[in-house]
Amino acid sequence: MFSSQYKKFLFHLKPISSDCLLLFKEKKQILLTDAVQYLNRKQTTNYLYQEIHFNYMSNIFQYADYNLLTYLVIWWYRTGKNYNTILCEFKAWKYAIQKNISQNDNTELINVYDSLIKNHKNFIKIAESNINLLKNQLLPSNNLVKEQFLQIILAGEKTTALDLTEKYVHDKETLKDFYLTVIQACLYDIGYLWETQKISVAQEHLASAIVINIMTALYSQYVLGDHKKGTAILATVFNEYHEIGARMSADLLESDGWDVHYLGSNTETNLLLKEIDRLKPDIIGLSISMPYNLANAFEIIQAIKKRTPPSTLVIVGGNIFNYAPDIWTKLKADNLARNAEDFLNLANNHWCNLKKDIATNETAVVL
Repeated sequence: MFSSQYKKFLFHLKPISSDCLLLFKEKKQILLTDAVQYLNRKQTTNYLYQEIHFNYMSNIFQYADYNLLTYLVIWWYRTGKNYNTILCEFKAWKYAIQKNISQNDNTELINVYDSLIKNHKNFIKIAESNINLLKNQLLPSNNLVKEQFLQIILAGEKTTALDLTEKYVHDKETLKDFYLTVIQACLYDIGYLWETQKISVAQEHLASAIVINIMTALYSQYVLGDHKKGTAILATVFNEYHEIGARMSADLLESDGWDVHYLGSNTETNLLLKEIDRLKPDIIGLSISMPYNLANAFEIIQAIKKRTPPSTLVIVGGNIFNYAPDIWTKLKADNLARNAEDFLNLANNHWCNLKKDIATNETAVVL
């Protein structure tokens, strides 16, 4: 999944032991306090950033995925913070860990922070380059239409974007193609442009809002239809606000004949579980983009598994799996959808298997 330039920056560290991780989590507040005090002395601090730092690192340690750590660190360097401030934060956490966790117990954690500090100049080098962390062949792209659409939505031209969409989309098949080769490809480009500071946060938000408006306009024309297949629930997990990928999957699934219940972004876990109890879906799709939501996603999947039959398929997807492609197995999900088309194919394969099982059971009853 990773570009060759990126691979050389991957960490090669041993996973953090469960005992060490437990100590790290138990001492969260004192570690936060001492890291912030260290940064205060250096006249550079933000408590919220350090809280986020802890959440990121504890999830990475829990799932032992240093590919994800490398991506995150480069992302931190690229997204606007002063390089020396980031280095100072790494040193602050090393200081807090050494102060509050004994030398016998802190070695694994210190090794990670030593590696972060040691690679500081390497991170700057790649942050200032135009290297895309993923291969360009990550997904198909209708280059001409995609480039036109990208420039239009970055300029905030809603009407022009809708006009281009209406010229291209005229049935369910062209809707699917537009979603996959234009919208999806644009979203990855927008993420990369924002990450490398070529567009502002405002432009990224505006472009995303235009895409959502266009998807809403297309829904009544090309998505609604007869429900000939099973029932599906799709949502982003609690505290997750990146919803366009999940919404694309929901639209493609519904246009293909599924009875889809899309719950939107930042779905409260209790609400999700109540809907699962009520609808008894055949498929549940969960979108996760931010690393600090991994532990939450694991707990949600465990709760789902306890209240659904083995035939209920739990599929996860989201940008995080581009950088940590195997982590879905540690979440105990049933499968990973790398994009909206992948989700559709997994759903339809599952539906075919369910129908075969029903037919087999009916035959057995007759016999």
